[in-house]
Amino acid sequence: MSQTRDITKLRSERRISVRLPLRVRGKDARGFAFEEDTASENLCRGGAAFRTRFDVAIGSNLEIRIPQQNRTIRRQDPDFETQG
Repeated sequence: MSQTRDITKLRSERRISVRLPLRVRGKDARGFAFEEDTASENLCRGGAAFRTRFDVAIGSNLEIRIPQQNRTIRRQDPDFETQG
């Protein structure tokens, strides 16, 4: 059995394929701070999958922001932001 199938079995939530712009900030595996604009591959209630050009260790603490799109001038809603 492949490693991908093993990981899929462990997930309790269904992932939804969606491409949203993301801004990711954190430290790479060597401890160097980075900030990158990327996009989600898929989402679920407990997380997001995305590609990054940085070597990020599993379990790293990252700040992920989803900028709002199509804002109107009257709306002052902040971007969605989370850490984990």
